[in-house]
Amino acid sequence: MQLGLMIGHEKEFEMMLNVLSRPGMNNVLLVGDPGSGKETMVAYLAFKIVRDEVPPSIFDKRLVSLNIGNVTSGAKNIGELQERFNLIAKEVLEAGNIILHIPNISALKQTTVEGAGINAADLLKPVFQSGLVPVIGTATSQEYREIVEKDKELASMFEVIRLEEVSESEAIQILSYEALGLEKTYKVTITYNAIKRSVYLAKRYLRDSLLPKSALDLMREAVSYAKSVGKKIVTEEMIIDLVEAKTRIPLSVVTKSEASNLLNLENLIHQRLIDQEEAVKAVAMALREYRAGLAKKTGPIASFLFVGPTGVGKTELAKSLAAIYFGSESKMIRFDMSEYQDPKTISRFIGSPDGLVSGVLTEAVKANPFSLILLDEFEKASQNVLNLFLQVFDEGRLTDNTGTLVEFNNTIIIATSNALSQFIKEQLDQGISYEILCDNIKKRLTSVFTPELLNRFSKILVFKPLSQENVLEITKLQIGGIKKQLIEEKQIDLEVSNEVIQELAYQGFDPTFGARPLEGVIREKIKAPLSEKILKGEIKNGSKVKVDFQSGEFIFDIA
Repeated sequence: MQLGLMIGHEKEFEMMLNVLSRPGMNNVLLVGDPGSGKETMVAYLAFKIVRDEVPPSIFDKRLVSLNIGNVTSGAKNIGELQERFNLIAKEVLEAGNIILHIPNISALKQTTVEGAGINAADLLKPVFQSGLVPVIGTATSQEYREIVEKDKELASMFEVIRLEEVSESEAIQILSYEALGLEKTYKVTITYNAIKRSVYLAKRYLRDSLLPKSALDLMREAVSYAKSVGKKIVTEEMIIDLVEAKTRIPLSVVTKSEASNLLNLENLIHQRLIDQEEAVKAVAMALREYRAGLAKKTGPIASFLFVGPTGVGKTELAKSLAAIYFGSESKMIRFDMSEYQDPKTISRFIGSPDGLVSGVLTEAVKANPFSLILLDEFEKASQNVLNLFLQVFDEGRLTDNTGTLVEFNNTIIIATSNALSQFIKEQLDQGISYEILCDNIKKRLTSVFTPELLNRFSKILVFKPLSQENVLEITKLQIGGIKKQLIEEKQIDLEVSNEVIQELAYQGFDPTFGARPLEGVIREKIKAPLSEKILKGEIKNGSKVKVDFQSGEFIFDIA
């Protein structure tokens, strides 16, 4: 904060001067989130008073700041604490030339006099009510809402002036001035592109505080880093690398390796998932657009509704995408929406109104802003919970219980639903084409979801029931995974005959449950016998194992 410098909030500053200058109730409460400029406005007022550039009614006033912590520190008993606040009230009233500044005015409400049923705010109310001492209090939006506003008498004694975030252009001006001091102190050069990039990225990805604080903190960190590694220039690339490290959101130029993965994403997914071409193509296209910088500016990267019978790959596609592009299946934020059927469970998603319980959705996205969100069995959630996603799908943001805005702009959201599974099967049995089936499904889905929710999805994708041939291919993939795991971890060479693959696929296929039974069949017929033989020492590291199917039995031959 530079003395005598205030960029932005000119209108709010004039409003503050007008309130402080008027007769009668002349108290101001500046309400804004951290970094909004509350203290800068107070410092600028002090500068203006010294220069005699204020209205006559506050000419020659002294701006005195009350540190509540210092007042209460060391108080031995209730009587001494009460005496201190009474003395403060007496002195400021008698002085007659003071503007009293109280940072974090909500702390007055939390400084209580035990047994007396009063707090420090009650002790200072005579000052607030007098009209003789202009008072400037500050509070965050949450503090005002949860503490100050609930004391209607206290709230009525102040004119509230709300401070919003400064614009990006104003933040660039502020950082340009601050950069001069940093350059002088650290003997480095900060490029103008680095300043602009600090503001741009802080605005979009570092939302714990507002501009200009978020951008200034970022620029200071870049300067510190440059100094520690012996660099003389703070560049735009340094800023990008810092934000990437903080958020784990890909921001830098696409590398050859990442470009190769993106261009080959469909093939990579099909190494884990059989068929469902339309869905695979849709998610791959969405990620390519995002990294090419062509995604829409509002809303998540994409939001998909996967509709189809159980066991056909809806969840598996989400897992595959998380593993291949996001680095791990653990990067997927998964919710079983059947747990949110009660309207009251909305507080589990965004946090409880009393602030005691944090929201599982909002906190997960704050911690992992670049992630895949899976909403399984979406249709089972209550309408209250579903309505939350209207704003998420449309604007890519959600306000949690603390009033914090959580950004979803760097997430892919996949909702799955088993609704209309029987209708899908009947349509395909009648030979209806996939394109017509999709149109029919979208019309029918209005009986499950509201039209406004359906219209906010980037795309609704219908998953077809799996055929016996599809399950055969899935079986080959899963057996291939077991073979790879055994050779990598225990150098055990596993060979499985075609007859075994066909039998596993036959036993693991169910027209109703798709490939879902397959995992259990493979576990029982292949994994369990292998595990027993390894533990008994029959199969050792370096062994060769051949599995065959003869006379209705799975035969294990060990060499």
